[in-house]
Order: sequence, then structure tokens, then C-alpha cells
Amino acid sequence: MSLPHLIDRAAAVAAVLAELDVRRNDPVLIMLPDGPGFAECFTGALHHYALPLPISPLLSAPHLTAT
Repeated sequence: MSLPHLIDRAAAVAAVLAELDVRRNDPVLIMLPDGPGFAECFTGALHHYALPLPISPLLSAPHLTAT
């Protein structure tokens, strides 16, 4: 993936976050495997000034809800 492509995709993710009313410093959970989609979402959250929170897509529902 080229840097210009990543910047364009990150801007698109940031636009979606704005439509979803995600605000500055709001956490954004990213549950994707490593790859272009993860990079786009992580960078898009940063572009939107949100807080990207990556977690493993291999976690099961009980692990995600455990407190």
C-alpha cells in the first residue's frame, strides 16, 4: 500500500467516525488482523483524533466481556 493510498483510506475512515459522532479522545475498538485494513482504521482513528484501541481478533466473546 502506498502512503497516498493509506492517507486517502484513513481520511475515509475518519469521515465515517465523524458520521458516527465519535469525538476527540473517544476510544475506537479495532478488532482486525494485521494488514491494510488494520492500518487504515488505526491511522483513520488517529486522523480523527480518536484513541485507537487494537485488540486481537482471535479473542472470544467471553474474553472480551470478562471484567
